[in-house]
Amino acid sequence: MGPFTIGVFDGAGLVACDCQSSVIGSLRDISEPWRYWNDLPVAISTLTIAGHTALKLWELWESGYGAVAPGPDKPKTQSCKHQRTHQGPNISRQWPPEACNGPLLLQDFHLIDLLAHFDRERIPERVVHAKGAGAYGEFVVTHDISELTSINMLSPVGKKTPVAVRFSTDYLTTHHESIHQVMHLFSDRGTPFSYRHMNGYSGHCFKWIKPEYDGSYVYVKIHLKTDQGSKTFTNEKATKMAAEDPDWCTKDLYESIEIGNYPSWTVYVQVLTPGQAEGLKWNIFDLTKVWPHKDVPLKPFGKVTLNKNVENYFAEMEQLAFSPSHLVPGVEPSADPVLQARLFSYPDTQRHRLGANYQQIPVNAPLRVCNPFQRDGAMAVTGNYGAMPNYPSSYEPLAYRSVHVATSHEQWTARVVHDIFGQIKPEDYQQANELWHVLGREPGQQQNFVHNVASHLCAAKREVRFRAYEMFSRANQHLGRLVRDETEKLSK
Repeated sequence: MGPFTIGVFDGAGLVACDCQSSVIGSLRDISEPWRYWNDLPVAISTLTIAGHTALKLWELWESGYGAVAPGPDKPKTQSCKHQRTHQGPNISRQWPPEACNGPLLLQDFHLIDLLAHFDRERIPERVVHAKGAGAYGEFVVTHDISELTSINMLSPVGKKTPVAVRFSTDYLTTHHESIHQVMHLFSDRGTPFSYRHMNGYSGHCFKWIKPEYDGSYVYVKIHLKTDQGSKTFTNEKATKMAAEDPDWCTKDLYESIEIGNYPSWTVYVQVLTPGQAEGLKWNIFDLTKVWPHKDVPLKPFGKVTLNKNVENYFAEMEQLAFSPSHLVPGVEPSADPVLQARLFSYPDTQRHRLGANYQQIPVNAPLRVCNPFQRDGAMAVTGNYGAMPNYPSSYEPLAYRSVHVATSHEQWTARVVHDIFGQIKPEDYQQANELWHVLGREPGQQQNFVHNVASHLCAAKREVRFRAYEMFSRANQHLGRLVRDETEKLSK
């Protein structure tokens, strides 16, 4: 999938939201993950491991591939039937028992060690989404939604907020629960004509809250629909463009803004109250599932317009640091376990890539004066907050924002999050089957999808091909037969 990430410069700082789209991938590459181990953390951090949390990473090792710390009589690596920590003990497939009925905990050191180590693997470019393009613009409120949230930037109608946007790409691995995403990827929707013609989706479920009042909240998903019209390449045309002009999308975005043809996206929200969330068929915290529009309709509330190109790409885009943990007041993360893992990983990546004081870089600095407890570190260049103490003190007391917290929904939340990590169920294939029928209503789209899959899958080993046939057949028997016949014809 290829997300574009939107940062909103609110008075409190920067709020980030990753919006998913996609580019074509290779089933051969993603069907044997142990052979491409160096690429796997990219998929984990960018939410494309089956749409599930990195907690399930060790499932990729169940075929017996692993590593053992070298000893005096051992080679540097050798085959192992169990995944182990870097100290040596085996790792359980399950969450720690203490966390099964509650939220993600720091005591799950397998996850924390994995993410912390991953964040330091490569320098100096971004660990994920290394190649991309970006621009500046503004968000304008077009509809009143003040009854849903107290977010300052969303009221009143007509209010404008400056934004920075970056577009990028990433990879995906195969787990059956991600088949709906795989089908988006390998359809023509997976090769957008340009950034300007690409829709965006938050993917994650967030909470809009009213902390200053009663702490009530609603669950939301954000959609950005391109006002230029959705437009895609076929696989063949995308391959040709990649060879002739690999930076086509970047150039198209830059040149359009430069001549005043400003791209824009209408912003919509899907809203569920806690009670409605409990009654929805789909698990709202499961990243592999969408909320059907017929059940949860889209509500327009704003527009994003990009109207200014960057002047220095390194200073303004390469050093631009996004994180879903940095949210403006009125927005909170949900219990989505993949989102919870990213709350740690993204800022930790920025500290590694840009330094401990990456928030002081001009493009990341908040517009409002801040008063944190962080001090010192490399490149502390803003006066280090002078003589102010880095702890709550009696001689310079601090004021804290008063908020109300609603906790009545938490027991249901804990149970639903735990359910995500169960076995694959028939309903995991239902939305993929529905997408197959949607493609059937668009001339040539089913044929293009089958051809795109077969042209990649035909080079894989026989056992890999037949696992893919089984996966598609579980979504739709006719689809499975078409993929099998086309793939076997090309593999001869």
